Amino acid sequence: MNRLPQGSILIVDDEIEILDALRDFFAEIGYETERCTSGGVALKVLEKRSFDLLITDLMMPDMSGIEVLRAAFSIDPQLIGIIITGKGSVQTAVDAMKSGAFDYLLKPLEWKLLKPVIDRAIEVGRVRRSEKKYRAIVEDQTELICRFLPDGTLTFVNEVYCRYFDKKPEELLGKSFMPLVVEEDRSVVFGRIHSLTPENPAISYEHRVRAPNRGIRWQCWTDRALFNDDGIIIQIQSVGRDITDRKLIEQALQESENRYRTIFENTGTATVIIEEDTTISLANTEYEKLSGYTREETEGKRSWAENVLAEDLEMMRQYHRLRRIDPAAAPSRYEFRFIDRSGTVKNILLAVDIIPGTRQSIASLLDITDLKTAEKNLRRAYEQVRALAAQLNEVEEKERKELVRELHDQVGQNLTALGINLNIILTEIAGKENDIILPRLEDSLMLLEQTTERIRSLMSDLRPSLMDDYGLMAVIRWFGRQFATRTGISVTVQGEELDPRFDQNVETTLFRIVQEALNNVVKHAGAQNVTITLAEKNRQIALTVTDDGRGFDTQRVYLSPEQPKWGIISMRERAEAIGGDLRVETDPGKGTRVIVEVKR
Repeated sequence: MNRLPQGSILIVDDEIEILDALRDFFAEIGYETERCTSGGVALKVLEKRSFDLLITDLMMPDMSGIEVLRAAFSIDPQLIGIIITGKGSVQTAVDAMKSGAFDYLLKPLEWKLLKPVIDRAIEVGRVRRSEKKYRAIVEDQTELICRFLPDGTLTFVNEVYCRYFDKKPEELLGKSFMPLVVEEDRSVVFGRIHSLTPENPAISYEHRVRAPNRGIRWQCWTDRALFNDDGIIIQIQSVGRDITDRKLIEQALQESENRYRTIFENTGTATVIIEEDTTISLANTEYEKLSGYTREETEGKRSWAENVLAEDLEMMRQYHRLRRIDPAAAPSRYEFRFIDRSGTVKNILLAVDIIPGTRQSIASLLDITDLKTAEKNLRRAYEQVRALAAQLNEVEEKERKELVRELHDQVGQNLTALGINLNIILTEIAGKENDIILPRLEDSLMLLEQTTERIRSLMSDLRPSLMDDYGLMAVIRWFGRQFATRTGISVTVQGEELDPRFDQNVETTLFRIVQEALNNVVKHAGAQNVTITLAEKNRQIALTVTDDGRGFDTQRVYLSPEQPKWGIISMRERAEAIGGDLRVETDPGKGTRVIVEVKR
């Protein structure tokens, strides 16, 4: 077995548990460690002693891992740095690598993969510290090498440099390389070169060049200045490589990020990105307005749970867990109550889903507080209207009953008395010759009989006496016969009288619905047959009126302002006034069925 490499590692993380776990792991594989809970403390330690490797967490309170790396490299340029994090993105990875990180690892760490990464990093650090080996490795890996004077005049170019620009050495040596650089970048290159000092003799930078047959390309150069005894630059040695592919990737990532940010900002609703641990990692301007918290106060610092009313919290936490097990296991749209910074409770319609390929979710929050208030007020007004309608129906029935009683007790009795008187007069003058009075008397008796019959019919229409004496089924059968005689439409009544009888108001309302339904049949259905069924099951009354008419398209009728709907509306209002439910089942050419259901 090969002996594990030895070395010293400085670990920076604000979580003691992570520090302890890493210390134990590195001790087990033979490395010496020192732990720091903040970047500031780590930098002070680094000023006092050197380490082979620096491992730092990305997100820390005092300074980020990238800031720690940059400061550490200014103290020890040969130091190897690795960033670990549980909250990274592609852009974060790019920033980390640009800052000089050797590698970028995601939590939770896979220990079996961590060891080879550490071994390789330690070895690279040792090679860097060996100047001879470091230079050999750099020259072997670099594509373009040149030396030039402070004014840019080339004094040496390697073969790769010549091949890249498609020129011979004699076409380059003794001439400035500046014409190869894109004009807009030349001042930047000059500025970088002349920023070199004996204290800071090396610098890396990027710029664009014009390459024959390949157009504009990106290069990254590392310059090291050579100084005379007076500190004057006498020559610069430079190593470069083509980074066009990387820049294109970065550009594409940036464009994608910009597009995403634009969409994210302009959704029109408060939108957030939520991590698996419930932390809000990204929030837009609308969320700032909704919550009262700024992005700086929210992103990476607040959990969505902090803004949820206690009564809704457990339900939402359960959804959060289920969504990460199976996105289909939790609802993607639901309502909850949100508490803003001032303590105001708002009703929110939440739309949330998992971002594919991640453990993150994206959520949009729509404030429906005003809508809920309007719904509540509308519901209250609707209940008041329903109560008023029920009261009006009750008053109407009472007035009908009073009118029938008045017609029966007063008008009916008077007509009867009048008939008796006319018959007495007719008897007295019978057999006597009176060609003028006798015909008029007989005509008056006929008119009296017709008037009496019409009043009886009116009394039945206003309130059939069968309703009070024999119940709902009896009055429906009577009305069915009357309807069939008047219209020629066949009416079949099925069912038995309710036992025990229903409340009088309920029976009257059901009868009025039958009347309205049959009235609609005459007006609209073009039917030949109607069946009325009354049945009770499990203490629920079901009244059904079915016709074989032309039917209709419910969507077209209900949504069209031109289509009359008062009959259906009247029936539904009557049904709801007694706590029932009415529905209409129909299709063009398939007849219509009106169903009323009422619980006892």
